[in-house]
Amino acid sequence: MSETEQFIQICNLTTKVLELPKDCLSLQLRDRPIALGREIAGYIGLKEGIKRNIVAKVLKKHRTATYHYERNHADWFKWYKPYRNAYIKVMRAFRNIEDNKKQFIDKKHLKYFIQDELGLKNSKKPEVLVTINSGNLNYLLLSDCFNFSKQMEILKNALKDYKHKITYETYER
Repeated sequence: MSETEQFIQICNLTTKVLELPKDCLSLQLRDRPIALGREIAGYIGLKEGIKRNIVAKVLKKHRTATYHYERNHADWFKWYKPYRNAYIKVMRAFRNIEDNKKQFIDKKHLKYFIQDELGLKNSKKPEVLVTINSGNLNYLLLSDCFNFSKQMEILKNALKDYKHKITYETYER
């Protein structure tokens, strides 16, 4: 799951839990409930390691707004009761979803799943390095340009119920 998809999931969860209209966080509205949801989703995204640019792009805000969410979180949580209650409500729902996702036991389990169950093999002439992270485990899949799109689609579909992150970069010899 890409960081953008992950943050969109956080936004959808926030709107659902706070009973806001779907996709309202990216609107340029200043209504307090919507702004509250935007601040909470932005902070949770940053806390989960999603890049500021992605958070800002999905929320259709300037990147510096994410610094505002992060800097003021402690004060808002301490002094502003609606923010505190909404944040706790959203975090409980987010943690329940994260806890329900499957995780791999060890690196052998991850390797077996990718190579044997999915049938993905390392390329003999790699051009793209695909890194699959699941918790503190990672697996490096060597791919070529011809099979890369197909392999990424297979990985995304197979790992949707797992806690994971997939990154890739070009391989220079």
